[in-house]
Amino acid sequence: LFGLRLGGRLLRPLREKAGLGRMRMFVSGAAALPSGVFWGFTNLGITMVEGYGLTECAPVVAANEFHRTKPGNVGHPLPGVEIRVDEPDAEGNGEVIVRGPNVMLGYYDHPEATAEALRDGWFFTGDLGRILPDGRLRITGRVKNMIATAAGKKIYPEEVEYHLSNSPYILEVVVAGGRDARGEREEVHAHVFPDFKTLGDLARSQGLAFDEAFVDKVLHHEVDLRCHMLAPYKRVKRIIVRRQEFPKTTTGKIRRQDLSAGTGAEKRTASAVA
Repeated sequence: LFGLRLGGRLLRPLREKAGLGRMRMFVSGAAALPSGVFWGFTNLGITMVEGYGLTECAPVVAANEFHRTKPGNVGHPLPGVEIRVDEPDAEGNGEVIVRGPNVMLGYYDHPEATAEALRDGWFFTGDLGRILPDGRLRITGRVKNMIATAAGKKIYPEEVEYHLSNSPYILEVVVAGGRDARGEREEVHAHVFPDFKTLGDLARSQGLAFDEAFVDKVLHHEVDLRCHMLAPYKRVKRIIVRRQEFPKTTTGKIRRQDLSAGTGAEKRTASAVA
């Protein structure tokens, strides 16, 4: 109401009951923070601060300020740390490079890897990003994950995933390049692990059968809705529905290179958007 968020006062009893009465803030890193999660904690009266870092940078590079935090970015560089975007495209996206006293001297006993990562005093992170008008950094993807279309357009899967992950019917999603129906052109495909429980509740509330056709219909609508704000070439053209969650690393990150794992637990649906 009028831009005011009253969760700090009104929900204090709830926070204290949950053992969060003395919690000043939560800090998020390692992966993009969905805007719904950011606003959920904010409305609960807990400040959510998103930051960015790498082991090679000891490790924090940038972070939002406690009293000026915003969703969709990782904040300003820390004092003494410089950030640049190398060879930005028309939208300002390029590889994020870092310079400062926090940057490592090199990889132990790996001179070739050191020479590749450290150039003229700058550390090349392998992450894609752009600098926002207020100087904050937004991470848009990974160099190795980028999808290049036949027309020369660059698509950053993490940007599309960010929009899709805000759907209440999608638990996990990985966006990757795939061939069109003719096998000729690269296009955007979404590998989706749905929230089957929520979908089942939705079907029952509407008096409909909870079957594959219902799941397909809801997911197509959600993908179409969430991708509507993206440029047409970035929109999902095909959905691959998974029956099991994605394989993950020991730190909980999805193994993007293992998308084919569990093929027997998947089914391919029709085109998501025209």
